[in-house]
Amino acid sequence: MLLAIEDRDDSIWLPLVRAGRQVALQRPQRLAHMTGANWFFVSLAARARQGGGELRTWLTGSHTAEFFYRYPISLSALASVPQPDGVGVWAEGGQVIAFMLEYDTGSEHPAQLPGKLDSYARLADVMSRYHQQVPPLLFCFLTSRREQTARRALAACADSRSLRIGTAAIDPRVTCPAGQVWMPLHGSDHQVRLVDLDRNPFQAAASTYAADQYR
Repeated sequence: MLLAIEDRDDSIWLPLVRAGRQVALQRPQRLAHMTGANWFFVSLAARARQGGGELRTWLTGSHTAEFFYRYPISLSALASVPQPDGVGVWAEGGQVIAFMLEYDTGSEHPAQLPGKLDSYARLADVMSRYHQQVPPLLFCFLTSRREQTARRALAACADSRSLRIGTAAIDPRVTCPAGQVWMPLHGSDHQVRLVDLDRNPFQAAASTYAADQYR
């Protein structure tokens, strides 16, 4: 279409344009997924500007490995670090939590979700050898029904026992992820705040990590 406009000759180029390709360009498959994950962090940033906490780190999945460079683990382990939809560090009320985000739009069958835990479990195993603890893994769903179905599938996966997993059914454009909306997959039956998903003091090196250069 652009070439037709540039050449001012529709007869040459327009027959080559497929309707499906136009639709794909206008609404790519990952658009809703990418937008939702970004809204997750935008909501936290908005809460921080209102004085409700501090978003110390906001990294996209492609920068995940750079986040783990702060940990004393081997380069070979870094090469197999999973790529979540985002990595963040949130501080509130004197507590600090680092987390990894998996934003779910409902496009995958719930039975596929446990397959995502494999790489996270490997990372947890490697970090435990260096006396480090992998940050909590958050699954954000759009509906409660989807969350409940996914929780059953995730809980049945053996790898989930080696991870700290929290789930929530929220629209981050409406509900801030920092609030009391998270349900731990194991060990608790009530919702907690984001910072309460990690009651252990977070490693100082990671908590002071500055992500401003990536924004």
